This record gives sequence, structure tokens and C-alpha cells, in this order.
Amino acid sequence: MVDFHTLTEHFERVHTRRLALRQIALADSWPLFQATGNPLFNKSLLWEQPGDETLVIERVDAIVESARRGRLTAMSAVVKATGEWVSLYRFQPYAANPKFLEMGIWTHDKFWHGRYSLELVRGCIDAAFDLFDIQTLVGAASLVNRSSCKLMELSGMTPTKLVYRQNEAKSEVELQEFEITRAAWAARRGRPLFEHVPLQARPITPRTIEQWPAMEDDAPTLIEAQRPAEIALHQSAGRQMHGRGTGIREVRSPMPLAHLHQMVPSLPGQGSMSTDPAEADQGRPRERGYRPPATSPAPL
Repeated sequence: MVDFHTLTEHFERVHTRRLALRQIALADSWPLFQATGNPLFNKSLLWEQPGDETLVIERVDAIVESARRGRLTAMSAVVKATGEWVSLYRFQPYAANPKFLEMGIWTHDKFWHGRYSLELVRGCIDAAFDLFDIQTLVGAASLVNRSSCKLMELSGMTPTKLVYRQNEAKSEVELQEFEITRAAWAARRGRPLFEHVPLQARPITPRTIEQWPAMEDDAPTLIEAQRPAEIALHQSAGRQMHGRGTGIREVRSPMPLAHLHQMVPSLPGQGSMSTDPAEADQGRPRERGYRPPATSPAPL
């Protein structure tokens, strides 16, 4: 049996020449709903064309939950250059033989041309056989869906048998199954059609506040890191450094970092996303004699 959690972990590091894979998210419901607006997209699916986005959100939510429980692997393919959603690609157990994996793909009609689906399917087939001990991959499509049948043939899969499956309306639908075995893949294998970002040998974990070094007298300060030459000059003269014209003063304090936020006053409008300097000046408390600087202070 395939460990779908491990499969997902590796496939989110797979990328091809134009596409990258990431785990499916509920936000993918909206581009998928846009794709269902094309009648040809829904023609060969086992579910009816949705009347509103709610039905697609519920469907994607169910897929996300199944992936979290390790019942399948569901990845979204996005354009590397822009992050735009292209396809939903799935691996799930094949009902007739749990040792096999069945693949499925839904591609946005915006990317039906340009061989995006072919690039994705061939890359995923290569990655599945190259990274895992998978013996057989299976796909299925309606005979009237000639594009999907041709896609699987171009990906190295061969037609096997006709099967009947029920759609969500409980009607029987005739499907042509295709498969590719590890032996057939190895016989035609050429240059790998995917790349794989290696797993981190040492996982990066956030440091807790207790792990930060104590602020000793000889520990470098922020100002020292920003202006090493100026600090060295002042230290060699044995003088304490004050930021001239900027209101900055070097402070060495053994106070734990967790308490530093208590020293910051609560300003009006604090937490705003605005970066407009004029708005920042308006939010500053006006002390007696204070005037906003005519020019921006020099960067630290």
C-alpha cells in the first residue's frame, strides 16, 4: 500500500519546465469553478455542471479532507512564473486492485492548448515511478473524450479494457481504462521530465525565546551590525555613540527579548497596513515642539 502522506510530501517538491506542484487548497475552488463554466469541461465528468461555486467548494473541501487523512494525494499545478492555477492532479487507490494507483486530472480550459496537461502527466508519471516503488498506474476516460484518451496515449499509457462506472446521478458511464507498468515505463524512459527539490537533511525549526543568547556587554547591537565602521571609531575614542539627527541612541540592555514589546508605546492607528509616510506622521503623537522632518532620515 502507498503511504499517501509521503507521496504528497515528495510531490509538492516536483516541478517541470513550466509548472510547479503544491498541495490542494480550498482557494483552488474558485479557478476550478471558473473552469466548469465551459460546457466541454463538464461533458465527460462523473458529476453535473455546478450551478454556483458552493458545490465546487464542497467538493474541493472533501478532497482536501481526504488528502489530510492520507486517503489520496491531490496536488494543484501552477505556472511557475505567475502562480496561476492550471490543474488539479490526483493519485488515489484503484478500486479493482488497491496495489495500483489511479490518476485523474482536471485542467482549466485556459491551458488546454500549449501541451500543459501533457507536460504535467508525463512529469507526474516519471516522478511516481522514479521516487516510489509503484508497479502500475491506471487512468480512465470516456471514449467520447478523445482529448483525454489521446493525452494518456501520448504519456505512454496503453488502453486495456472498457469498464462501467456510476456517476453521481447513479447512471452507468462507459469508460476506457489505460495503464502503464513500471516495466513499460523503464523501457521507454529517457531524460527525466521532472525535477525534484531535495528534502532538507536538517529540518529548520524556530528558536524559542529561551534559546536566544543573553545580551551580554560584548554582544553586538543592532546599530553595531548596521554601522560597524562608525561604532568602531567611537569605541576606539572611548566615547558613547549617539545617533546624530536621527533620535537614535545605542542601548545595551540585558532585558529578555520577550519583554521588549512592552517598551513600545501604543500609537494611534497602530497595526495599519499603510506605508504612506504622510499617514505615518499623522499617527505619531504630537509632542510639544515636535515637527515632522522635512526630509526622510538616513537609513540605519
